Amino acid sequence: MRLFPTLCLPLLINLLFHSCSPSARLDQVEQAECIPAAKFRPLGDSSETLLFKSHIAFFREHYSGLFLIKTMPDSSTHVVFLSELGLNLLDLRYKDDQFEVVSVQEFLNKPSILRTLENDFRTLLLDLSAVGSFGLDETIEDGLPAELLIFRYRKKKYVYFNSEVKGTYRILTKKGIFKIVKFNMVRTNGLEIEIVHKHVQLHITLQLVNQLGGHADR
Repeated sequence: MRLFPTLCLPLLINLLFHSCSPSARLDQVEQAECIPAAKFRPLGDSSETLLFKSHIAFFREHYSGLFLIKTMPDSSTHVVFLSELGLNLLDLRYKDDQFEVVSVQEFLNKPSILRTLENDFRTLLLDLSAVGSFGLDETIEDGLPAELLIFRYRKKKYVYFNSEVKGTYRILTKKGIFKIVKFNMVRTNGLEIEIVHKHVQLHITLQLVNQLGGHADR
């Protein structure tokens, strides 16, 4: 089944996110027995250690530094935000889809900031095997084929766009009426991630600089 062979992408997104019934779009796309995780895993192999150069713009505040994402022997994942001088600003432990704040500097120790960062990194780290009902489909983006993965999880709608031809990958999440977050990823030269929040002035950029102790370029 092919759901949207003629719709342009903006209309597709509007239909997916503004359906009157939360599950209407999911019910109409092709169901599959399992998610092809290799195609829809944003950060690749979960066992890899990733180091990103980062910039966070939160209203008028700007923070630059490094984000380290590392899987530990106990299968937990640590997300560590380091300053440009190497100071540990934030350490989050993620396991079984729950976050624990290991350490945080006072200026970041605000519930709204921590909750937003946890939600963003949950989207990037989510184990897709935990997702229940989902749909798979195909669409055309900028004249090139792209694969879609659509599901609901933790009261959010998720739409994954994977264009292997373009080397791009996008995720859109929506909770409520206005809380839309866009994750734009480019894989043609390592990995670059842009996270844009539509309901708050928050913009995060991540550029992969090291992977498994080597260079980001493969």
